[in-house]
Amino acid sequence: MQAIELIGRHLRSAVLNGRNLQSRYGIMLAATTAGIAMDSTRLGLAHALAMPLGSWDLRVPHGVVLAVTLPAVMEFNHLAEPDRFADVARALGEDVSRLSRLDAAGRAVAAVRNLARDIGIPAGLSGFGFREEHIAPVVEEAMRSGNVPVNPRRAGAEDLSRILRQVM
Repeated sequence: MQAIELIGRHLRSAVLNGRNLQSRYGIMLAATTAGIAMDSTRLGLAHALAMPLGSWDLRVPHGVVLAVTLPAVMEFNHLAEPDRFADVARALGEDVSRLSRLDAAGRAVAAVRNLARDIGIPAGLSGFGFREEHIAPVVEEAMRSGNVPVNPRRAGAEDLSRILRQVM
């Protein structure tokens, strides 16, 4: 949560003004904290999808795949862990005090989507050459990832295909 708070507080300003050392420091600290936290665990569907998309001829940068797929993955997952997602919304500065658990969780999805848009993350993967014919092989490789079984919501190949179609 500390990394998410730091990202919410500093990412926009660090991207907007690369000379803002306080924001750059905040993002460095967020990246380090997140790296430590994820070092001892698996990560979920966005990372499962990022591995094949980054390693094939398309060579979509890992961070871009994560940023593009994360809102769709969160939309899929927020139903399974609404309290955790509400915590994410709060960490990103959203006021969810008067919302239901599910609406608060949905606010996390919107906050991440808005953050990605605000810093110039592409809306989809088609600009990298990703097409319908890539979906089946990407899903096949992603399903072999250890990141799928640890996802907060059980996911199958159809779910991953739907997520990829959303972010095309």
